[in-house]
Amino acid sequence: MMVYNRSLLAELDTTELENAVCEICDKADDFDKADLAKLADVVLKRVPSLADPSTYDDATIDCIGPLIQFLPMQSFDNIPSAAMESAISGGKMKNVTVTSKSMGKKLLESAKTALGKTNGDFTSADLEKLGTSVVAMVATDLKKIPDASFSDSIIEMFADNIKKSDVSPPKSMIATLMEKAAASATGVKAAIESGLGDDVPTELLKNADLSDLPDITGESSGVTIEVDTKRAKILVKKVKDSIGDLGGADTNFTLQRLANMEKIACGLTVADIKNISRDGECVDKMNAITKSQCIEKEQVDAAVKAFKEATNFDSSTTAEVESNTDSATLSQSAPNLLAQLSYAEMKKYGTSNKDAIVSTISQADTEVLSKTQMKDGFKFVMDSVGKTTSGEITKDDLDTAGNMVCGIDSTALDRLDADALEEYATTIEKCSLGSVERKALGSAVMKKLDLNDGSKVDATSIMTLGTSVAEMSDTQLDAIDKSVLCDMSDKVVKSFKDKEEKETKRKMKGFKMDTSTADDTTFKTNKKRVMKKLLAVQDACSSTSGASAGRRKRSTSSLTCSYMTSIGTSGLSAITVDQINNLDDTEFTDCIDILGAVTDYSTDQIDALVTVGKRNTVWGDPTTWTATTVYSAGVIVQGLTVSEIGTLTLDLDAVSKLGEYDGWTDAQKNALFERWLTLEKSDDASTITSSELRSLGHMTCGAETGHIDVISHSVYSSAADAVGEVTTCSDGQLSSFITLAKSAYGSDITTWDSTTITNIGIVIGGLTSSDMSTLSESQIDAIDSNHVSYIPSSTFAGLTTTQINTLSVSQAQSTTTDQRSALDSSQLAALSSVANTTFSGCDMMQMSWTFAVFLALLSMYFGRN
Repeated sequence: MMVYNRSLLAELDTTELENAVCEICDKADDFDKADLAKLADVVLKRVPSLADPSTYDDATIDCIGPLIQFLPMQSFDNIPSAAMESAISGGKMKNVTVTSKSMGKKLLESAKTALGKTNGDFTSADLEKLGTSVVAMVATDLKKIPDASFSDSIIEMFADNIKKSDVSPPKSMIATLMEKAAASATGVKAAIESGLGDDVPTELLKNADLSDLPDITGESSGVTIEVDTKRAKILVKKVKDSIGDLGGADTNFTLQRLANMEKIACGLTVADIKNISRDGECVDKMNAITKSQCIEKEQVDAAVKAFKEATNFDSSTTAEVESNTDSATLSQSAPNLLAQLSYAEMKKYGTSNKDAIVSTISQADTEVLSKTQMKDGFKFVMDSVGKTTSGEITKDDLDTAGNMVCGIDSTALDRLDADALEEYATTIEKCSLGSVERKALGSAVMKKLDLNDGSKVDATSIMTLGTSVAEMSDTQLDAIDKSVLCDMSDKVVKSFKDKEEKETKRKMKGFKMDTSTADDTTFKTNKKRVMKKLLAVQDACSSTSGASAGRRKRSTSSLTCSYMTSIGTSGLSAITVDQINNLDDTEFTDCIDILGAVTDYSTDQIDALVTVGKRNTVWGDPTTWTATTVYSAGVIVQGLTVSEIGTLTLDLDAVSKLGEYDGWTDAQKNALFERWLTLEKSDDASTITSSELRSLGHMTCGAETGHIDVISHSVYSSAADAVGEVTTCSDGQLSSFITLAKSAYGSDITTWDSTTITNIGIVIGGLTSSDMSTLSESQIDAIDSNHVSYIPSSTFAGLTTTQINTLSVSQAQSTTTDQRSALDSSQLAALSSVANTTFSGCDMMQMSWTFAVFLALLSMYFGRN
């Protein structure tokens, strides 16, 4: 607990701290990063030999390497170049984690001098010495390095450092790294095996021989690689092309092979699962498939249907199901499969199998379960312990429920005892809870752990509360000791970040109706309220550790970069305009990589940040901003006018970084694309390469249709998977890209296989309504539910009632009001049936009603004039 508390750390004996610092840093991997930051905040200020970075030598760097990442940039800049270069040449920089592009850039420049590679043409041996600073490289840097330097071990080194660094490389860097990997006979295989599989262009996978890839056939051993669903489908298709399809008389897809292919089982199509013979091995095969960690909801649904058909589940009575099933068999079933059953269906197994079902479903992955299924699971568990509607729920009861605890409702939350809350509150608050459930959880924790008086809240209480701290009133929050909030600020922020990431992941899995829009808005409002409290207690932090040596005195009203870093991008949208206006120049520039990556600023906040950036003492007029400045400024560039954007210095890396963010106006995207095209491509879109097209992100949608029309279809096909993930293109732009797709894959879309449909992603929206009406069931199944909402309503209306009936639940639930408004009554009825919800005729009438109101208003206006 000491590491949570800056005050306690500051009380440690300075001499003992100095003697132990090297040993502490040797065990840095045992610390949570936020706790390591607190340790660094005290150690680097209180230990005399470490207080002034200008006195560091290579031995110091070797000793405190893991703490260097927490130095303010101005202090980092004070480290002598000779010390830095000596540490690099001696391979002592490997344990220095790069946390900003500025830091990485300085290390790279030092490396060029230290290693005698002023042109940046590093060898494999050179790259090995750079550690995490390689993540600060951009496409331009990688292109200077010879292809031969990218051995398999170097690609693995890049992958490892990308995963552990806070610096997120631009897509342009990743695309260039993949080009380097592809230049080697075994490079693509190395990239996949080292964890970069999701970044390998799908076209590379399609064209690769099985012998050029990691073992994915599952013939004699388990597949060890992990890739996303889009790439898994390509890999599984390659296996099917090699050994034959699933089902029928084919015996190549044995139970053992399916079990061995668990990690890429999400590559099986729904049609594949439907084709598996309903024989004696069918249930075991469905168990093997649904054990996959990458499995999607639609695939699980198909597996459950096959399981029911193979066991005649629906047509069997409760007595028959119970007598034909033993507990041992249920215990060996896949949790993800069994947990799909409703409460009533689980009851069909009878009381003799109750414990086996509870034990199994408690291990199910909630990412493939709807909220209703989790509620049914929790209800079944409570039924098994005799506490369905009454009785105090204990920690042991929740231990029994396992992952089904996410099915808890507000009434059950009220019945949790103190021990259960103390142990499980942090787990429950990360579940998909509505406002009523969140309020019930917060009230239960504060009441039963005696925290209604905010002054009683300590560090342990904060950990227990997690995001439930947002359910506290302003009075309760104000009563919490400021030093507690300061010390635990990073923990509070992490709890919100973890919660949001989990919710985003569920929505990407197709569960978009877990909570209402109103619930989500309430959660965000309460979160911002907490973050504002955290941003207001900085002084309680700085008073415990003293001022940093070697740094000019800042304005006392300015937030420090150190504290803003602890709040992170998840919480900084709560920063006030006054706090932005009061930012010290150095704090702003030191923290620009974080400030520029916050995606939910208001317009006023962005305008204020732009004003700071335009200070003569910061960057000055946008005409003088460098490409590196633009890269780091990120979303702040959204505060510039179109004419100002037209004067920016841009390179591929800068425009690629800006393309990671949504929120641009169409005019801004067009201005940025045009500026880059002018500066780097001589205003000729026909010279755009596949690597560049993969890199543009949302700036792809800054291209005019005339630009898209002259892009080579081979360039498009090599970048199709990346283009297909961009969500901000217009209908006209999608139409131009679908023309390229037809040139690449054939003008007859009925011949496109499911992997092609999945690969082009959102570009499917470029089809005409008549094209849509020709899509087969397997092609429709291949459309990602997350892409459905981007299909223009007029195009979506091209689906026939028969086609709509083949949509999955998540596809149907992903439709928009505009799309539903374009359907006729029979189409809308079919969609409602598939979605398991009622889409009223109001959806269909909304546009006409709005238009009618508009006409009425016009009539009134002209009637008076």
